[in-house]
Amino acid sequence: MKHARKALLFALLLAPSAFLARYAGDMPHLGHFQDDGIYWTCAKSIASGMGYRIESLPGAPYQTKYPPLYPLLLAPIWKWNPAFPGNLRVAMLAAWLALPLFLLAARRFLDGACVPAALVWLVLGALALNPFIVFFSTTLMPELLFTALVLTAIFLAGRAEDTGCRCAALMAGLAAGLAYLTKSSAAPLLATVPLGLLLRRQARSAGIFSAGMLPAMAAWALWSRAHLEPTSDAVTIYYTDYLRFHRMDVAWSDFPALVWKNLNSLVQGAGGLIHFSVSASFATRLLLTVLGVAAIAGIVRWTRRTRQLQYPLFAAGFSLQLLLWNFPPNERLLLPLAPLLCLGFAVESSHLLRMLRASWRGGVKSNRAAAVVILALLAVLGASIAVSTGQALTGYLPGVVIEARCARRYSLPLYRWMEQNLPPRAAVLTCHDTVLYLNTGIRAARPIVMSMPQYRYDTAAMRRPFESLSTYARQHGFEYFLLTRRDYSSGELAWGDFHALLDLVRKDAGLILLHETPGCWLYKVSS
Repeated sequence: MKHARKALLFALLLAPSAFLARYAGDMPHLGHFQDDGIYWTCAKSIASGMGYRIESLPGAPYQTKYPPLYPLLLAPIWKWNPAFPGNLRVAMLAAWLALPLFLLAARRFLDGACVPAALVWLVLGALALNPFIVFFSTTLMPELLFTALVLTAIFLAGRAEDTGCRCAALMAGLAAGLAYLTKSSAAPLLATVPLGLLLRRQARSAGIFSAGMLPAMAAWALWSRAHLEPTSDAVTIYYTDYLRFHRMDVAWSDFPALVWKNLNSLVQGAGGLIHFSVSASFATRLLLTVLGVAAIAGIVRWTRRTRQLQYPLFAAGFSLQLLLWNFPPNERLLLPLAPLLCLGFAVESSHLLRMLRASWRGGVKSNRAAAVVILALLAVLGASIAVSTGQALTGYLPGVVIEARCARRYSLPLYRWMEQNLPPRAAVLTCHDTVLYLNTGIRAARPIVMSMPQYRYDTAAMRRPFESLSTYARQHGFEYFLLTRRDYSSGELAWGDFHALLDLVRKDAGLILLHETPGCWLYKVSS
């Protein structure tokens, strides 16, 4: 009966994400992150026998940026049903199934870390209802699978620490290797897990773990190096090589500003995984910073209390990696730390409540008054978190799907025209390149904006590719430019005023309007 109640509670926690997955079963938001479209086209390439290539990019270079495990898992869907977009319904099911795996891995870790049962379910509930996690369960992004593998490796490493079991150490290494083949950001595990084992005087287990993880890392390094595209083109490098793009973008003198601003983004991103918000106001950023600091403080408190080192060590190594990278650590990039952050926030909140109870029992009126005020603030914060989560699950996330469905509806007529009228080897510069390819078979890429101008708030440098799109297109070998109303609305390519961008495009003498449908414009780049 006890197991039945737990299964029912687990099913109830999955209900909001299942509803959203059912509602968005046709996956109209494919391409929302761009990477999801790349994973899907790479899966298509594998299924069609072309190998592990970015089939949507002109020249179809080998995919040497993202490790292959996730596309390999998606490829059978293309093999079973090669008809796009009909196969997206099966892809949605595959994407959503990563969420139960993620929650089960989180529960396994929490149970193994001796977290009290009530706190385990509180953290699981926070994770299952987290709007970011719910949305990722409806996208073809590997974050949930990746986190599940990382948690499995950490749990098994913890078992090896406690028991000295060599089999557990080997299984932890194999799980870490699979995590690395899902996302290369698992690399810190190679240092943090052996360090944790060595601190517990488990040198042999540390060696066995490394032996389990290293083959996967070596295999991907050798394959990607052998298939790396020999080019100096910034667009191709952006799509195929993390490190070369980083070297192109970041000078040594940039690192102090890079690390400082990434640290600020990291703390706010940690808070964003506690309290969902789409606002960028100063008050919101301050609140997220406070919540992020509280979660980190709770992690430190929990680590000191329990001596559980593996996940905190990985979090430290993973965070250091993010601080040095040329992209602000947002909620998406911090998702592998979400279980630990939620646990830390819960621990810190419990600690604060105990302090308030002690102040109340002390009998001093001023202390009691302060306790009442702080307790009221905590109640308001809790209500705010609950309300923002409810609004995201019932309004914001379905709204993203509705908006994407409408955008797809007005894009399809132009896609059909392009499929019938453009030459098969046409190369198009467009924001949603993988979506264009999947609908038409026409290869495309997006304009590339370097990251460091964003860190310097250098708007002129960020918008330089758009000052003369025809020149930019010719330099990178594109013959057409496609613009739709939903383009460049978010992320590093965001424009605050779409009409200003449209005017800029219309004034570009090197762009000749070829075809127009409501909300979509296709231009020919003059030679």
